[in-house]
Amino acid sequence: MKKNQPVNLGGGRLRGFTLVELLVVIAIIGVLIALLLPAIQAAREAARRSSCMNKVKQIALALHNFHDTMKEFPAGGDTMGRYNEKAVGTIVYLLPSLEQEPIYREIYARNPAVGAAWNVQAVQDTAKFDLVLCPSNSVQSKKIASQENGSATDHTVLHPNNYVFSLGDACWAWGTTDPNSNSYVMDRGMFLNDRRRTFADCADGTSNTVAISECLTPERGRGGSNVRTNVILYTGMWDGTPNGKPGNCVSAFPVNTTEIPSASVFDTADSWRGLIFTCGRNHVNGFTTTTPPNSPMCHHDTAFNWGAIPPGSNHPGGVNIALFDASARFISDLINCGDPNKYAVKDGVSPFGVWGAMGSPNGGETVVIPN
Repeated sequence: MKKNQPVNLGGGRLRGFTLVELLVVIAIIGVLIALLLPAIQAAREAARRSSCMNKVKQIALALHNFHDTMKEFPAGGDTMGRYNEKAVGTIVYLLPSLEQEPIYREIYARNPAVGAAWNVQAVQDTAKFDLVLCPSNSVQSKKIASQENGSATDHTVLHPNNYVFSLGDACWAWGTTDPNSNSYVMDRGMFLNDRRRTFADCADGTSNTVAISECLTPERGRGGSNVRTNVILYTGMWDGTPNGKPGNCVSAFPVNTTEIPSASVFDTADSWRGLIFTCGRNHVNGFTTTTPPNSPMCHHDTAFNWGAIPPGSNHPGGVNIALFDASARFISDLINCGDPNKYAVKDGVSPFGVWGAMGSPNGGETVVIPN
């Protein structure tokens, strides 16, 4: 017998797989992969969502640390006494509690000539501040880009950001603080420009009031047309009344809308939502609770004086949030939002259901927040 020749112990003819048998085996393997792949993808997304929720909770705990030390929360945006109007965001004041004290110290120490906190060298040198980036977002959206919009004159570095602070169930995101003005910044949130609030202002209870949620980062910088990631320029947001109706955005751009019409793209104004983690302007790093999570975001004009800017994420079905008691949970896109076609209010019970009540710290609502 030749060396290494197979031995036929059965005495019959040796045979291998037929082509049909081989194809059947391949087909079975393909079916198994098809059945397992969605489960694997779902498990991976569940892990990413959990990681994101941990980040939201870390930021909420940093808020508590700041309040313990300063006896107040940071403003939604201010100058820090040395920068342009509302150029310093809430997250900047939390950096020491988020293991980024060197960045905070340089921002705090800089000369006003740099204009804005994002122009500080330490911010520009930050390779990647992972804590402000959601794991479920695309690799492209997490890139730290120099002039991703093609301009060489606006900002040197775009460091993306996926975590934003609550403006409550208000609609005016900018403008004056004069209660008699139509551009009054309604006192319905905990993170207002140039105003610092305390736990005492959260009369509805820390376990009933939302503090932090998510936003998406446009992959191509400002001027994009993707409804999910870009703010829409929509003059119909305001009907001339003091309060306005946030539902105008949702009705004009329903859920199945994917592209912003060219006339409604912010092509000459700096929206910058989700693009600069140090910025304190409300339309950049704030969110409202007047319309459902993951619904379209609208601003009335290029001055960003009026808008509905709900949180958004790539987690299927909703967004992560943290409450003022530092607990974190997942909120469905289908949360009760009352009637978005009602006018926003300056005081009293929110007309925007459970979601609106979660945004107002002192509306006097009695709600059960979904787990």
